[in-house]
Amino acid sequence: MPFLVFTNLHISHNYYQNANAIFALVAVGMALASFVQGTRPVVALVLLAAISAGQLVFFHSRYASLIQADFTKDDAYQIALQAKREVSPVKASSSSVRIGLQLCTIIANEKDFP
Repeated sequence: MPFLVFTNLHISHNYYQNANAIFALVAVGMALASFVQGTRPVVALVLLAAISAGQLVFFHSRYASLIQADFTKDDAYQIALQAKREVSPVKASSSSVRIGLQLCTIIANEKDFP
């Protein structure tokens, strides 16, 4: 229902689907449980195997390459390493840190706040 009401929101922000996934998971689980308790436990096993195989194929096609990739040459990783080398935890809690990929035109310091 939320996807039908807020379609554009769900399309532009894909993390909203996480809440809907929980309800879909419960619905599929209840359907499989009804097959197991009914006269069709074999159908439930086949459906469970098909869902599991589909999830494995989807994960492998979408996320496996990201897990195996080497991001040590990425700009964001290099910036994070530089920040880690330059800023101690004590220093970070008492001052502002200006390291990044883009220029921020407004940076607030502690002296800006009374």
